[in-house]
Amino acid sequence: MRFLSCVVVVIAFFATIAPASAQDISLAVPITATLNSDTSDSYTFLAREGQLVSFVARAVDDVDVMLSVENLNGDIIASNDDYAYPDSRDAIIEAFVAPYTGSYTLIVESYGSTSGDYTLEMLAGYSTLSMQTAFDAEGDWQAVGTDLIDIPTLNVVNGTANLVQRGIDRIGIGVGVSGTSDVYYVRTTVDSITDTAGWRAGIVFGYQDELNFHRAVINYRGAWRIVAVRNGEEIVLRDWNVHPAIVPDKRDFTVGVLVNQTSFDVFYDDQYIGTGTDSNFSAGQVGLVAETVSAIGSEVTVRFDDLMITEPTFVDESPIFPTMLVANGTNSTVRELQQRLLIPPVGEMAFTLNESFAQNNQAGVSRFAVGDGRTATNFVVSARVSWVASQADLNGCGLVVRDDGNENYVLAYVDSEGGFGISERSGATFIQNSFNMRNDLQRPPHNMLLIVRDDVIHYYVNGNHALTLTIGSREGSIGEAVINFDAVNTNCQFNNLWVWTWQ
Repeated sequence: MRFLSCVVVVIAFFATIAPASAQDISLAVPITATLNSDTSDSYTFLAREGQLVSFVARAVDDVDVMLSVENLNGDIIASNDDYAYPDSRDAIIEAFVAPYTGSYTLIVESYGSTSGDYTLEMLAGYSTLSMQTAFDAEGDWQAVGTDLIDIPTLNVVNGTANLVQRGIDRIGIGVGVSGTSDVYYVRTTVDSITDTAGWRAGIVFGYQDELNFHRAVINYRGAWRIVAVRNGEEIVLRDWNVHPAIVPDKRDFTVGVLVNQTSFDVFYDDQYIGTGTDSNFSAGQVGLVAETVSAIGSEVTVRFDDLMITEPTFVDESPIFPTMLVANGTNSTVRELQQRLLIPPVGEMAFTLNESFAQNNQAGVSRFAVGDGRTATNFVVSARVSWVASQADLNGCGLVVRDDGNENYVLAYVDSEGGFGISERSGATFIQNSFNMRNDLQRPPHNMLLIVRDDVIHYYVNGNHALTLTIGSREGSIGEAVINFDAVNTNCQFNNLWVWTWQ
């Protein structure tokens, strides 16, 4: 162990043919199977870019199950084993974000010599199914109107909920269940729509009464929006947006909303299409929406086929920690970190830097502040780093955080021999170091991502979790670093450096 001293191609949906040996797995359809020792089962599933799904494998007998997701190239892009060890040897991949539209393979393996039966389920959103209804009975569902004259009706029959609304520009609501946490994913299937002049359909959430609720809706023109109704007044959070995923006047589709405290991600046919926020959001009931348009004689009937709510699984009051990140691009990475509960659902992009260079020819660490020396306490910083790495010279590049300008800082780095580490310096010495070697044999460039939250720093290299370290909590600047273990000339290049901050 070494320590520092003080010196795109778009793939057509459903186009990929799955291997004959693999079974298909679908949303919310449990599977029971048997694993022999040192064996594996393969399942294929189709997902759209940005789709959020979770996988749960639970032992029925004494088998110790492991889960992994492979992309089209056979690369593992998500995995989990013993999500709550030693209390449970079950496996959960929580909130997997599909990086492309197409086919994936889910692998279920037994650990070592264990064997036995297991159950497997793929869920929309998160891994705990808190509510699912196929509308085979009326239950507590009821219609709620926002107008005293044109009152909607709701009929639950033959496995569908039929919400009917009449009148000019009216909102019909059907409510019957409540969200039970600050974070949940609600999804419903629209089976069919009939109308006289046009339609809007979707999901209501945070419902308090007919004067206070939120809704996310799709319309017949192929657009979507999010609206809050507060004391009877409409407050548009995201106005009508046309999205290429939405097919105009398509009358069978799914709508999903991820409610993450005060942030709302909207999904159409399971593809992410946009986000709205409301700092005044309050929890409440969840339900269905059918709306008419501004036309005389307007009437619409929306037939909903099902509705489910999923919530994250927590271990010791903490969400399941992802060992791999899969998102492509800055915005999608921030969204994945939020959806996987690694960072809060709100924040802002502090700055971006497309390309920069740093150079040093002396032994030790050279630091270069970025972003006009601005400081932050809680943030994500990411960059693609590269340099000329040779076997003769041991050097590397990195990112500096919590730098107070007085030799107090934290350094995360990669080196030319495949090593990576985090070192915290206080004054003249490095007070703690954590170091490891990669086994992927990759050469530069490397994608570095640091999540700095209070007194903890999580470090990812090329999408894989590398290290976690408890560090001093203080405000400090962010910078680039050149690391020379000997006196050699090192030039580090940093591309797409960005910083996302929150309070």
